[in-house]
Amino acid sequence: MKQNVDLTYNTRQAFFSDVELIAGMKKSQPDSPTAKSGMDFIPYMSNFYPTEFNEILFYFELYNTDAQLSSDDAFIMKYFIEDSNNELIQEGCAKVSREKTGPVITELGRFDISALRSGKYNIRLEARSKENELFCFREHQIIRENKNAPELTPEQIDLTFVGGFDNKDSLWGFLETLIPIAEESELNVIDNYTETMTLLEMKSFFYNFWERRNPIDPESVWQDYEVQVAEAQEKFGTRVKPGYRTDMGRVFLKYGPPNTVVNDANDSESYPYQIWHYYKAGKYSEGRFVFYDESLLLSDYMLLHSDVPGERRNPRWNRIIHSRNNPMNSFDDQGAPGESSRRLQELYDSPR
Repeated sequence: MKQNVDLTYNTRQAFFSDVELIAGMKKSQPDSPTAKSGMDFIPYMSNFYPTEFNEILFYFELYNTDAQLSSDDAFIMKYFIEDSNNELIQEGCAKVSREKTGPVITELGRFDISALRSGKYNIRLEARSKENELFCFREHQIIRENKNAPELTPEQIDLTFVGGFDNKDSLWGFLETLIPIAEESELNVIDNYTETMTLLEMKSFFYNFWERRNPIDPESVWQDYEVQVAEAQEKFGTRVKPGYRTDMGRVFLKYGPPNTVVNDANDSESYPYQIWHYYKAGKYSEGRFVFYDESLLLSDYMLLHSDVPGERRNPRWNRIIHSRNNPMNSFDDQGAPGESSRRLQELYDSPR
């Protein structure tokens, strides 16, 4: 298959080359075919800069300024790193210079990114006339992960996706929905301190919660989770309890939807029950959750037993489910008589 490629370009129009990210450089040999401005560059083959990178190097060229402007004119060249979301220029990551027009202008950029927080950024190149009119620009996106970056200031917090969360009651409600997936230290804050937090403190906690889970795009993981909370409410919410507060809703939000579900609400020998089976529950392979409804209302199933580490365990779960018509006379009795009990154990052992 052949395809024609048009390589012509406007010789009267100034334009920037692509931004070339650099991993290293050395002085070029006189006959080097890849030399640029007397240097051989080792290309950086990614746009992702992890914590261990404290500096970013890049190279670019600007063409035809002498054709677009007067040959004896001067212009302003500016390049900087800006936040992709709010176009805020990052402190210490900008350079402005006064240039003379010419057919080709080359530039080697170098910025300290040790304080650059995790997120998506643009390297933006601009050429402006003496009257500060933009006549040429180019952008190149980079992604930064920085586990050593300082905490955001109040001004910076308000520039993130939580900046518009100005209703304290609504934000408190958002924080409550995090309970199913919060770690122990985070849960302690939500349970004990949110009522006394200022609005700014609540915003900071909420933002940092999601940034720890996705430092590159914390807003997207919050939006995805918000959809899951709404689904948990629809499936498991009751008249007196929001979906994320129910046992089923908590498991759903923490581990996702189960791969298989056994649902039996019609066995007269047992309480209504469900067995959820996961091929993978968090970091664990093969997980089972047994829920039952002692009220017989089929609305709020309680978690009775799970084999996932850290979850509720009850070796008498089968006996308890079948205690609807069979009093539990022996504390040590883990099983229950009858075909219904054997069937339940089989469904638990071999989910399908």
